[in-house]
Amino acid sequence: GFVALQQRIDISGDLAVLLSRTSCFDFGSPGVEERLRQLLSDLIVGHAKAILSPIPTPGHPIQGHLRIACTCLTIFQGQRADGAVFTENRYQTGLDAAWSEATLLDQAALADSKSADASLWAIFIINVTTGSTTEFYHRLLHQLLQDLDLRYWSQVRSTLLNFIYPVSFLDEPCKSFFENLQQSRI
Repeated sequence: GFVALQQRIDISGDLAVLLSRTSCFDFGSPGVEERLRQLLSDLIVGHAKAILSPIPTPGHPIQGHLRIACTCLTIFQGQRADGAVFTENRYQTGLDAAWSEATLLDQAALADSKSADASLWAIFIINVTTGSTTEFYHRLLHQLLQDLDLRYWSQVRSTLLNFIYPVSFLDEPCKSFFENLQQSRI
């Protein structure tokens, strides 16, 4: 999904590397917790450096949402890797901070038709991993589903599978999120 996205919009090389690193985890392997911590640090520190840099970061504005989605996914995966409970403070604090940052990003960046599938993925990942129940993204999600002509969970799931989507722990919450979204449309 991200390779095809790079052909449609400009994504910085640094973010492309972080996206590929986010997708390459074997949760049963030794040292996975440390690799997840390093990725999380790189996602956060890299963003801080970009903000402080006098040179603007190249790339499409959706990059902020993709970075937040990867951050949320990394925290969520880290939590699963060490067997922690979702509400454990150290994880929830990170997810709360990611949600706070996501609410400050430009939502218009998610409405670009060239990146609609990636926008859908980012919004699903951010909402499901943070446990957000707000309707902050709902209008945009309804529009994206319409633009992508996705009416059924199987279609949405197929789109999510094109990106980073650990089925074992995201499938049920994403399906539930989609069903709640569909009910809110009625």
